[in-house]
Amino acid sequence: MVACLFALEFVVGSALYDLRSLLGIGVDDLMSLALVLGNGVLITTSLQLTQLSYRTLLHPSPQSPQAVMGVLALPLLCLLPGLYVAMGAVDAVVTALFPMSVTETEMFERMRAGTPIALLMTCVIAPLVEEMLFRGLILRSFLRQYPRGLAIAGSALLFGAAHLNVYQFAAGSLVGLLLGWLYERTRSLWPCIALHAAYNACVVWGEGVQGLSPLQWGLALVLTGLGVASLRRLLPAPRA
Repeated sequence: MVACLFALEFVVGSALYDLRSLLGIGVDDLMSLALVLGNGVLITTSLQLTQLSYRTLLHPSPQSPQAVMGVLALPLLCLLPGLYVAMGAVDAVVTALFPMSVTETEMFERMRAGTPIALLMTCVIAPLVEEMLFRGLILRSFLRQYPRGLAIAGSALLFGAAHLNVYQFAAGSLVGLLLGWLYERTRSLWPCIALHAAYNACVVWGEGVQGLSPLQWGLALVLTGLGVASLRRLLPAPRA
């Protein structure tokens, strides 16, 4: 499915490339549009083949989405600061091991530019379509075929690899483990989408973890501990 996604994005991007002047969009916006359309085609086709509805894909849980989000909103909010600083530390280690080229640095700067298109893609569209694909379709299928730990780890590695660079692979795989665990416990994509979107927003607007004081690090870790404890209490492991 990931290979099909890459092929669809390439085909759509190639088809639209010569129309970029007519559409009035730049290359970065063209790539974003190809990502949206490629994901849309793949997800829609997969739902047709599996005879799933969008409603079932997004929230197969018997509880209402409002009830799930109402219970989990505060623990997820507590989890966010620790997730941001932890992934910032991971990024710092990976960058030290594999220094970025000028092209890669410019690419990440454009992603964090805060333009309306970049914000829409990073904080709204990407979390929605990525969760529908990697947790809603891939992990959902893996959980039916493999042990829980193996299913979550496999989908997380695919999620990290789909970013096609070592920097996002490391952080993406670790975030994918958390999102996979969250989906496995809630059987709903809405908490995953909300946490994914909030984390991306922190990355776009954040100033990095290098300038954080020890007090800020400590506060982030305390809040994360509270969030993890609350989630473990609210989301016990399902019976085999």
